[in-house]
Amino acid sequence: MDAELRGDDFEIVPRQTLNRQSVPDSTYREWIWQITPKYSGRTLLLITVQPIAAIPGFGAVAVGEPYRDAKNIQVEFNWSYWRSRL
Repeated sequence: MDAELRGDDFEIVPRQTLNRQSVPDSTYREWIWQITPKYSGRTLLLITVQPIAAIPGFGAVAVGEPYRDAKNIQVEFNWSYWRSRL
């Protein structure tokens, strides 16, 4: 599986080295990102997950349709948090 998280209004840093992970049958896998908003207000975050198969003679290829989901995220500036860090 290959997973990607995108959003123009966020700084997104993967917490693992690869977006692509092997997922054997009935095995749980997770992808972790550190997400920092750049602005306050309504923002959009998009995740795409693509099944990948190892095919002899072709290598790893995308199979099937990718799963895509978009979430609207309301970001508000937290004055109390930032004031306590000064």
